[in-house]
Amino acid sequence: MATPDGLDEELALALSAVEADPANAYGLAVVAERLRLAGREEEAAAAVRRAAALNPGDDRVLRKSQTLLLMVGDFAAAVEQGRLLVGRDPADPEARFQLIFGLLALREHREALDHLDIYLQRAPESALGWRNHAGALEALGEFHRALASSNRAVLLETSNPEFRLHRAGLLNHLGRTADALAEVRAAEAIEGETARVAWFRSVIHDGAGDLDAAIDHARKARALAPGNLDFDRYVSDLEKRRAARLELLLPPDTGEPGEQATPRPGWQARPSVRPGWRAAVASQGRILIALLLRDAQTRFGETRLGYLWALLEPISHLALIASVFAATHIGGTAPVGSNLIVYYFTGVLPYLLFSNTVFGVQHSLVANRPLLQIPLVQHVDVLLARGLLELLTQFCVAIIVLTAFVLLGLPAVPNDVFDAASGLFAIWVIGFGIGVTNATIIHFVKSWDHVFANVVRALYFTSGIFLNPAEMPEWVRDILVWNPVLQAIDWIRSGFFDSWHPIWLDRGYVVLWGFAAVLIGFSLERACRRRLSVA
Repeated sequence: MATPDGLDEELALALSAVEADPANAYGLAVVAERLRLAGREEEAAAAVRRAAALNPGDDRVLRKSQTLLLMVGDFAAAVEQGRLLVGRDPADPEARFQLIFGLLALREHREALDHLDIYLQRAPESALGWRNHAGALEALGEFHRALASSNRAVLLETSNPEFRLHRAGLLNHLGRTADALAEVRAAEAIEGETARVAWFRSVIHDGAGDLDAAIDHARKARALAPGNLDFDRYVSDLEKRRAARLELLLPPDTGEPGEQATPRPGWQARPSVRPGWRAAVASQGRILIALLLRDAQTRFGETRLGYLWALLEPISHLALIASVFAATHIGGTAPVGSNLIVYYFTGVLPYLLFSNTVFGVQHSLVANRPLLQIPLVQHVDVLLARGLLELLTQFCVAIIVLTAFVLLGLPAVPNDVFDAASGLFAIWVIGFGIGVTNATIIHFVKSWDHVFANVVRALYFTSGIFLNPAEMPEWVRDILVWNPVLQAIDWIRSGFFDSWHPIWLDRGYVVLWGFAAVLIGFSLERACRRRLSVA
C-alpha cells in the first residue's frame, strides 16, 4: 500500500491531469479508491465527486464513483449517479442494483421497488434481489407480498440465516407465531445460538403476548452480546412492561395498615366476590387510561418532534391549500367569514380528526395484540382508547391553533362554541364507528386497508374543505350532500360563522350516521370476537 505521502503525490498529479484534460477523470477515480482503502474517506469522496463532475459522460468514472460513494455512505450522491447510469443503459444490472441499494438506504422504498421489479425480471435467480424486494415491500406495509418474495429468497439460498430470520419477522408480523419460531430454529441450525437469534425469539414471544419468554430470550441475547446498548434497553423495556401489566391487573391493596398482603401468582387469583359497579367502573377507567397513555407514547413518544407533528399537520395543510386556492377568490375573500385561513382550518381540522380516527382505530387491534392476552383488556378498551387519543389530540390542536390565530389578529373566535364542538364530536363518532368496523373487516380482507385509504383520500376533495358547496353546480351539490363528512364540516362551520346556515345541512343525518357506524362496528366486533382473539 502506498504511503500517505505517496498518495498525496498521486492525488495532486491526478487532479492536475484531470484539470488539463477531463478525459483523465478515471485516473482520479482510481486514486480516490486508494484513498478510501487508506482510511481517508472524506478525501476519497471529494476526489471521486470531482472526477464525476469534470467528466460526467464517462460511464467508467460514474460506475467507480457510484460504488465508492456507496462505500463512504454518501447515498444521495450515489443515487444521483446511479440514475444517470441506468438512464443511459437500462440493461446494466450492476448499476441498477447499486442504485437500488442507495435508494433503500435513503428509505426511497417505492422507487427502489420499481427498480427491483425490473432487475428481477432480468435476474430472477438473484436471492439477494428477492431479499431486498421483500424488504422494500415490508417497509411499504405490504406484508403478504413481502412474505412471498422472502420465500423465493429462502428457496434460492436456503443456507442464509439472515434470509430466514427476515422471513421469521414477516411471519411474526402476520400473526403466524409457530411458523416464525420454526424459521428461527432453522436459522439457529445454520449459525448457532447467536445474539440475533435469541433477539428474534424474544420479539416473536413478545408479539404473541408471552412477556416471560420474551424476557428470558432477551436476557440471553444480552449475555451473548455484552455491552450492546440496544439489547440493554430492550430488556429494560420488557421488564417495565411486565411490571406495568402486573400492576394493572392487581386491584389496590385495601388491607389494614401493617397487615401483610397475600401474594398472588400473576392473574390466576380471582376475587371471590364480584366487585360492585363502582369498583368495576374504576377498574375499567384505569385500564382505559393506561391504554390511552401507552398509545400516546407509541404514536408521539418515539421522537421529540412527535407531539409537534400533530400541530404541524393541519398547519401544513393550511399552507398548501391557502397558497393554491387564495387566488381563486376575488381579493382573497373567504367563501364564508372574513378570512381564508380560518375558513380552511374549519374544514381541515374535522377532516384530520375523521381520517386519523379511522386509521388509528382500525389498526389498534393489531398494534395492541400483546395486550389483548391480558384477560382484563378487551377489544372495546383498545378501540376506545385509540379513538379518545385522536379526539383529545385534535381538540388540543384546535385550541392551540385558534389561540394563535386570535393572537395574530385573525377572526378565529367561534360564534357558537357548543354548536361547533357538537359538530366536531359528531364527525369523531362517525370516524370512530367506521374505524371499529374496518378493524374487523381488515382481519378477513387484508386489502381493505388500501381500498378504504383511497376512499378517505377522495373525501379530501369532496367534503367542502376548500371548495364551498354553495359555489358548486346544483347537480354536483345534490350528490355530495349525501357525504356525512361534508355535512359535519358544514355543521361545524354553521357554529363557527354567524353567516353560514346552508339549507342542505341536516344535523340529524350526521347523528344517524354516527349511531349507525358505531352500532355496525361493535356488532361486527361482537360477532367475530373469537376469531379476532386468535388473530
